[in-house]
Amino acid sequence: MKEFWEKQKSLLAQAKRVFDAGMAGKKSGDCFREKSTYAGDVCLEEAVQTAEENLKLYDDAIRGLLVLKYPGEDDDDKGPVPEPTGEQLAAEFDRLEKVWRKYLELATESELHQFGNGTAAAGEALACHLMLVRSHMRELDGMYHTMLHK
Repeated sequence: MKEFWEKQKSLLAQAKRVFDAGMAGKKSGDCFREKSTYAGDVCLEEAVQTAEENLKLYDDAIRGLLVLKYPGEDDDDKGPVPEPTGEQLAAEFDRLEKVWRKYLELATESELHQFGNGTAAAGEALACHLMLVRSHMRELDGMYHTMLHK
């Protein structure tokens, strides 16, 4: 039982730490204040990389909480309406993330294409990517709020 509570506490702390870091990270507008387009793009690339790392850790914490099994919990107790197992919930979460990744790719590509071959294209696409990753973290926080904020 102690192991369960320690694991849950660790996953919740990871989720909070990563979410807070993701929301406090460099804002895309900060990068547009750089002295050159190149410097702004480098700044945005770093911000996107950090945001992606935070999202991966956040996803890992959510997935870990979904599969965390309370000691003595019986998967064979189906009741009138069978509840999904932790593994089924994690698989559903993985499908959600896969579909969201396709959306992220298409949205970022669409943003890039709006600027054609212009010098602002890369920076705008990176800013879009950053905004969508942070927005997605907020969406996940809302979707899994009960589980994440115990």
